[in-house]
Amino acid sequence: MGHLFKHGEHVRILSLGVTATVKTTATDPFAPVVLVRHGAHDIADLKLLHPGDFGYTGKQPVNAEVHTEGRPNLVEFDAGAWFEQASDQGVLDLAHVGWGHDLSADHVAEFFIGKHPVITDLLANDETAFECNIDVEDAKAWVAENSPHLLVHLPV
Repeated sequence: MGHLFKHGEHVRILSLGVTATVKTTATDPFAPVVLVRHGAHDIADLKLLHPGDFGYTGKQPVNAEVHTEGRPNLVEFDAGAWFEQASDQGVLDLAHVGWGHDLSADHVAEFFIGKHPVITDLLANDETAFECNIDVEDAKAWVAENSPHLLVHLPV
């Protein structure tokens, strides 16, 4: 594969549309046989994925979910790419609405239209009512690591 993943590293599984955390299946922290974990689930054995299916990010994911009205369709995703391109004001606007349940959060999901195939399909119909929520702790951790100057402006 060209890269031996360490326990705790983050990898982007492109074919699954998630960022997941590597966990080794052996005592050697650089073991080439690893699983990736997304939330509470082991989702893939990296040795079974084609090298084009994943990418190393090294960054803590910002877990988020978007769902249609009534939650019949729910997609979990890594919102890190939105945070990377967002303005300081965009991040603060999202924080001040509680990281979800608002138009500011919906813009996060809309950012992934055309970039994330499952979100693109979910939101393909302009009539679809949906809501997006960002994991509060992940969002705050991202701000602390990448934009610490904003911490004093975040709501308590």
